[in-house]
Amino acid sequence: MGALTVAVIALIIAVWHEINRFPATGKSIIAMQNEIDNLKNQNESLTSDIEQLKDEMLELSNQLNRMKDPEYCALLDASDGHGLYELEKSRGEI
Repeated sequence: MGALTVAVIALIIAVWHEINRFPATGKSIIAMQNEIDNLKNQNESLTSDIEQLKDEMLELSNQLNRMKDPEYCALLDASDGHGLYELEKSRGEI
């Protein structure tokens, strides 16, 4: 065996010994790992909820814009470029 292999085996034995020597430490490490996993799951869930809320907010914003200016939206939906031009011209936007 090489010196590196012996060092790795000694390190593994030392870690195993410390975990078994202090069972509370091993249990607390496992508890912390479980808590980290729970927090990761919550984070993913919250990220998904935020994305859903962003989509809903965009949809509501579009609906409000349609209510504010239905004539503009009707022309836009109809792809009436000339009508849009005339509307903007009559509003003084051009």
